[in-house]
Amino acid sequence: MNKLIAHISSIAATLEGVADARATVLRHDSEDIVIVMVQNNGYLSDIQLRERVAAEIDEPCPPLGVLGVPELPLPDQPVDPEELRAALNNGWCVLFEPPDSPMEKTLAALWGRALDHPRVGTRDDFLELGGDSLAAVAILAEVETLFGVKLEIQDLMDVATIEGLAEVIAQNGAV
Repeated sequence: MNKLIAHISSIAATLEGVADARATVLRHDSEDIVIVMVQNNGYLSDIQLRERVAAEIDEPCPPLGVLGVPELPLPDQPVDPEELRAALNNGWCVLFEPPDSPMEKTLAALWGRALDHPRVGTRDDFLELGGDSLAAVAILAEVETLFGVKLEIQDLMDVATIEGLAEVIAQNGAV
């Protein structure tokens, strides 16, 4: 696992806009997860960084999240696991959560095409993935065709995740 963590750290550190990076393993909700802390200049969102790191990993990896921080701990200082848990619990570090239901899988594919992302998790934020009004219109047109539910752009912006959009579609009587 140490070799994987070092590999993930080096991948993240070489991404455009990342000043430095450090990966660590955290036991959370009875599973090991990898959190990459990145000192980022704001060029890419944490979700975009997470996907770029994931695309470069050539071996099985536990769930992966990226947490943007203003400054990394010094190499000889341990990472505070409680700070990482708080980041996860407060949504500051979003793990990739694959779509579960058929509707979520369909929506993830739609978002992936519209936003040019190969993987979209159920809790990934539409705007952080680079979503804009044109992508929203395209996604909502497909939603109407596939599920028979007409939604407004504001409906998508209010929930901003696949998980939330699936709930809105279901509440509005999807066919």
